[in-house]
Amino acid sequence: MEDEIQDKLEEIYNFGIDVKFKDFRQYEVYGRIDNEKTFCIPILYDARATLEANITEIRNRIDAEIVDLYRRKED
Repeated sequence: MEDEIQDKLEEIYNFGIDVKFKDFRQYEVYGRIDNEKTFCIPILYDARATLEANITEIRNRIDAEIVDLYRRKED
């Protein structure tokens, strides 16, 4: 299943994505942008939802993480 998730995410994003199986329905999505900004997002796969619905949820979490990585920090 992690290969299917990774393939779908690679169709959406133009940076390195790696999906690792952690435990039953639990995955970690690793992303690397420009070899300097990295993130890891824990995912709980919803077995009641479709693959596309799960991809949409993962995509929303990745998008939020990207915004946080590039948001200017206030002092």
